[in-house]
Amino acid sequence: MALLQLPPILAAAALPSHSEKLSRTNARITLSTTQIPSNPRHHQLKKNRHKLSAVAEGITAAAGDESVIQEDEAVEHKESSARYDWTEEWYPLYLTKQVPDDAPLGLTVFDKQVVLFKDGDGVIRLAKLSEGQLYDGRLECLYHGWQFEGNGKCVKIPQLSAGAKIPASACVRTYEIKDSQGVIWIWMSHKTPPNLEKIPWFENFDRPGFRDVSTIHELPYDHSILLENLMDPSHVPISHDRTDWTAKREDATALFFEVVERTDRGFAGHWGRERDRSMPDYIPNFLRFEAPCVLQNNREIVDKNGERNYFSGLFLCRPSGQGKSMLIVRFGNTTQPPPMLKLFPQWYFHQNACKVFEQDMGFLSSQNEILMKEKVPTRKLYINLRSSDVWVAEYRKWMDKVGHGMPYYFGHSSISLPEIPAVVEHAPAGFVANFSASQPAKGGVGTMEAPNPANRYFRHVVHCKGCMSVVKSSHSWKKALSVAAAVSTTLAILVSGRQWKVLFLLSTAVLLAGCAVLISQWLGICSPLSKHVLLLPLMTSFCIKGIQPKAGSCPAAEIIVKNTVRSASDLDPTIPGKLLRLLFHDCFVEGCDASILLQGNGTERSDPGNTSVDGFAVIDSAKRLLETFCPETTGGPSVQIPTGRRDGRISAAANVRPNIIDTSFTLDEMAKLFFAKGLSMDDLVTLSGGHTIGKSHCSSFSDRFKLDPNGNVTVIDSSLDQQYAVQLTKMCPAGARDDLITVNNDPSTPFQFDNQYYKILLEHKGLFQSDSALVNDNRTMNKVVEFANSQDDFFESWAVSFLKLSVVGVKTGDEGEIRQSCSMPNR
Repeated sequence: MALLQLPPILAAAALPSHSEKLSRTNARITLSTTQIPSNPRHHQLKKNRHKLSAVAEGITAAAGDESVIQEDEAVEHKESSARYDWTEEWYPLYLTKQVPDDAPLGLTVFDKQVVLFKDGDGVIRLAKLSEGQLYDGRLECLYHGWQFEGNGKCVKIPQLSAGAKIPASACVRTYEIKDSQGVIWIWMSHKTPPNLEKIPWFENFDRPGFRDVSTIHELPYDHSILLENLMDPSHVPISHDRTDWTAKREDATALFFEVVERTDRGFAGHWGRERDRSMPDYIPNFLRFEAPCVLQNNREIVDKNGERNYFSGLFLCRPSGQGKSMLIVRFGNTTQPPPMLKLFPQWYFHQNACKVFEQDMGFLSSQNEILMKEKVPTRKLYINLRSSDVWVAEYRKWMDKVGHGMPYYFGHSSISLPEIPAVVEHAPAGFVANFSASQPAKGGVGTMEAPNPANRYFRHVVHCKGCMSVVKSSHSWKKALSVAAAVSTTLAILVSGRQWKVLFLLSTAVLLAGCAVLISQWLGICSPLSKHVLLLPLMTSFCIKGIQPKAGSCPAAEIIVKNTVRSASDLDPTIPGKLLRLLFHDCFVEGCDASILLQGNGTERSDPGNTSVDGFAVIDSAKRLLETFCPETTGGPSVQIPTGRRDGRISAAANVRPNIIDTSFTLDEMAKLFFAKGLSMDDLVTLSGGHTIGKSHCSSFSDRFKLDPNGNVTVIDSSLDQQYAVQLTKMCPAGARDDLITVNNDPSTPFQFDNQYYKILLEHKGLFQSDSALVNDNRTMNKVVEFANSQDDFFESWAVSFLKLSVVGVKTGDEGEIRQSCSMPNR
């Protein structure tokens, strides 16, 4: 194996997400394949553990409020600082068994970007070298084809002239890395020789019969906040209630802590529940924190036969840039697992570990933001209780002593802020992670391949060979199931018996789809959020909504509609936005009666205001499938079901313009239309959030600015950001055909249904005048700010307002008809 570091010239470049397997590195290391010999320190630790516990009572005494750790107990930074250099430490890079066999691996330690791979090393310029390839034992960059040998020497640059020498600067430096107890460690200093005695050694992992489950996780907050979280046992019963078999809300209680060791390298001590302390033969948990970022929590239990069983929770944290960290988790014990437990696959335990971190993600990423914003030591922000937060206080006090030797830190009484701004990922960690935490079973809010900070696929699966194997298998199964579904669908069409049609349909649409959903759920691989938000209300509208199956006649009707929209959206990400606009334009004219679908001169569809409305083909496709698999289910007696409604017979172009909102409308003009439909001002702000997806033609906003003869931009609408106006003029050049150019409503996340729309409004980057009107009036401004700050609030409000919209002017009973063809009224 080898390890490479990025050259200094790349240090200021935006740090890529490791989930993208991106690396820009320029130094290399040979990995010793021999294991670190058994460390004699573990015998000393065992001996010291008993000796130090005798002085524990003397450490816990304090004056003042007995429930709170007082500020005057803080370790004074200036008087107690210890020599410390963060580069002269071993950092956990990766689990040995998870290092890819045939591809480079991009990793980061603080601000140092490195590449780890087997039998090679290298990195050049800004290429994604971690997405390079191993070629004849060399690492080759896929961007320019530069090749590097294992000693860091650049041996091939195809672009060099004949006879030209390879520049010495193209070669790379090396770091020392070692494999110890299944973990690869890196020594970050080039000045000081590696100190093997500093490599942590874990006694329990060297015991006979010890078994462990190890996972890797990327997390969107600083490593110090991660360590705080891992040192805080009091939050487990509340935050992780019933996530595993041991966490229960009713078990939240006071804890006791006994600090038995404090050194410049860390601290250690016992802890447990106060109510268990008086139990006979009770053995408490033993926690040890060791520099730079190693935490272990051990427990010994004596069974009824007098045999000791050993349990360990090992947490190896690595700072991977500001606001980011990587964690290796290893849980193990010496007990024999129950036979039934052996039946569970490894990915089952991995998904549970992912769920735990996702449940905390929102709180911790927000905490990260607060620390960066407030810029004060933690003692001014935290209330540390003696019955829950002793380890947190100890850790921050330790940071006071050694933080001067780190790139940045937040201590109990002192701080040192980063010299460079934090690297921003694809979205603010706080709000994205918070959404993930609200749906821990789902994980991410994007597709499997989307670089989403909350996506479980990128937080864990890409770092786990076992889970990746399941993902690849699922892809193979999906191909096989697609063939089986096609055969089953064909048979359903060919057979004449109604019962056979239903049988084949259910076997494809329910069983096969259900299998794929079960596989994807644990991985946190879900369809784009925009589809999920829109699918349910959309499939209750547009002609399809008029199909009212007789009881039990077509139980899979909703599945057909849902899968039709999902498939169309996979091929064209703009489909959800088109369907959403279609619904607005239908409901605001003659009510939600599918009148916009009718074709012909003088219909709503023919009006110029609806020229750019699209998505009709998706509705027609779903209609044809329903007619195939649910024959003769239209008409007949009306069955009262939530999706039941009837189609309108009238569709007049003259009714369009007076009832739809123009992009140049003022707030009062929009409110008048909304009030006429029984919708409120809050509904107006909420439903305007639909502009978070979709595209618009240049003519819908081009009157907000103009170009003078010299090409300078003059903003006509003062509520539009000047720089954004300049950007829009480049997207919509003068003289270009309007029907050929479209601009994303939301420039940041155009195909993701989120609250980004409200954020860009506050930046005065709303695309339309009607958008900007929401932030220019006190009647709506507060709601815009609320939604910009809380995606959860927006989603909750959207569910209510969108339901109200979907029943505007709905026709029931004898009103309207149930159309046989979506585009033509019945004859």
